[in-house]
Amino acid sequence: METRVQTVAAVAHALAASVSALTPRHVRVSRVAPAPPFSASVPEPGTDVFTTVLRLTEAGPGGSDVDASADAPPADPRSIAVSFVVDDAPVTVFADGDARRWEVARQLASALADEVHELPPPAWAQPFPPCPGHRHPMELAEGGWRCPRAPGPIIAPIALDRP
Repeated sequence: METRVQTVAAVAHALAASVSALTPRHVRVSRVAPAPPFSASVPEPGTDVFTTVLRLTEAGPGGSDVDASADAPPADPRSIAVSFVVDDAPVTVFADGDARRWEVARQLASALADEVHELPPPAWAQPFPPCPGHRHPMELAEGGWRCPRAPGPIIAPIALDRP
């Protein structure tokens, strides 16, 4: 039986291969592991550098906890951290390890697009992955990538092996 980490890893690799085929950018998976719950030393891919990641909370209105650290990993024990390398830039995103494969793919694709959008030029503010002939990104639908403005056939299929 496949573990949650193995499932997310398989989806991440399929997603990286599909995005690399659709863009001039090279995308690869460097690491897939359970997300650190509160703090951890996370190795930067391809270096001897470790980054300490902390999850900070503070009392919000009504005494509830509010995440005060935008880049902190989620505390949900089901979360799986996926480290991608886009060209030479490390990017870490998170997915729900208990979700169906296509939902994991959508979570990773959305988070990866947001992170790539924030990279320095030439990636900055570029659609990721770009929709052929348009200035917006494609969206991930069950089966593969399609144009969000003209939902119809899948432009670039992705094989996720299992449902």
